[in-house]
Amino acid sequence: MELQTQRLKLREIVPSDLEDLMETYNNLSLTQYLYLSPYPLTQEETRKFISQFDSEAKQQPRTDYNLGIEFNGKVIGLVQLLSVDKFQETAFLGYSLNESYWRRAIITEAVNEVIKFSFQRLNLRRIDCEIAVENIASKKVAEKLGFSLEGTRIKYRKMKSTGKIHDVYIYGLLNDNKE
Repeated sequence: MELQTQRLKLREIVPSDLEDLMETYNNLSLTQYLYLSPYPLTQEETRKFISQFDSEAKQQPRTDYNLGIEFNGKVIGLVQLLSVDKFQETAFLGYSLNESYWRRAIITEAVNEVIKFSFQRLNLRRIDCEIAVENIASKKVAEKLGFSLEGTRIKYRKMKSTGKIHDVYIYGLLNDNKE
C-alpha cells in the first residue's frame, strides 16, 4: 500500500529501510514518549520490527498499517494506524518523526493523509490517539488536525526506552461524514 502527498510517500516498510529506521529511533528525544520503542535500538530489534510490520501487512482482514514516511528517498518516521476494527469502524493512530525533520510540518502532512485514507477508503467513523502529557509537539499536531481531547489516563503507559510511567491524553477524531 502506498499513499502520496505533495512532498511525501507513505509506504510499507521494507528490509532496506533498516538503517533509516535505526537512525530515526536511536534517539531518546523521540523514543522517550513511544511506549514500544526500546533505547538504544539494535539491528536485531529493528529487523524484528520490520518482520512484524511485514506480517501485519499480509493479514486478512488487515488491522495494522505501519507506513514509513519517505522524504527525498529516505524513511524518516512512521504513521501507524493500528487495531482497525471494521465492525466498530475505529482505529488507533500513532506517529513519530526523525528529530532532524521536526518543525517542517512533515508529520502533520503525513498524518493528515492517513486520516483521509482512514475515513475515505477504510470508511472509519473514529480514530483515537494516545499522547504522553509531556509530549507537547505531538499534542499540537493532534489538535491542529482536529482531534479533541477527551480525557487523561493517569499513570497509564510505561515507556520501554526509559522505564518511566506517564499520564496519557486520550484524543479522538470523528468522521463528520458518518453518524
